[in-house]
Amino acid sequence: MSLHLHQKDWSSDQSFLLELNKNRIRVYLANFKKLAKESKKVTKKMNVRTKIPEDTRRKVLIEAGHRCAIPTCKQHPIDIHHIVPYVESEDNSFNNLIALCTQCHARFHRTREIDQKSLQIYKQNLGLLGSRYGEFERRVLHLFCENQAANAIRLAGLSEIQVYYLLKDGLLVKNGKNSNILSGEIPTWEEYQLTDTGKTFVEDWKQARSLE
Repeated sequence: MSLHLHQKDWSSDQSFLLELNKNRIRVYLANFKKLAKESKKVTKKMNVRTKIPEDTRRKVLIEAGHRCAIPTCKQHPIDIHHIVPYVESEDNSFNNLIALCTQCHARFHRTREIDQKSLQIYKQNLGLLGSRYGEFERRVLHLFCENQAANAIRLAGLSEIQVYYLLKDGLLVKNGKNSNILSGEIPTWEEYQLTDTGKTFVEDWKQARSLE
């Protein structure tokens, strides 16, 4: 007994399969286009960054004295760095920005020598230093930070007013040494020394430990 396939039945099956494949292709293309559109939106979002407002940028630079915010560095030129990366936070606020020299910027992004937590503490400490001490006092602290062997500094006579808050907070103290050369009964220079509290303060600042 032999089976015979009629041409009419074969053609019907072909048409059904062809239509089925067409429907599958339509669904596939529709899904592909949808995914491509969503991917394009994500890519566009990643590539488009809102510009940091000039006023905010200026405040960040002033906060760090137009130098690198890392206390043992203080170099320039300066990049404005997002502490929490922009692709994660889209945050251009002052609190999320810090001034870094190009080398320290690379140490964060490439070598990971500087981590995000350290930058958060450096930023916090900048705010504390800026609110508690004057420009001259911060420069004195920078001097001790950059010169590990130094624990005293000679300042012109009657400089107490310039380092008033360092003296008040117990970070500096007069050690009694002076020029013994008087100008109107005032020594031309007097020596100020870091206290143990001052040494700890400078070391904490260098090591990215909170100064609070």
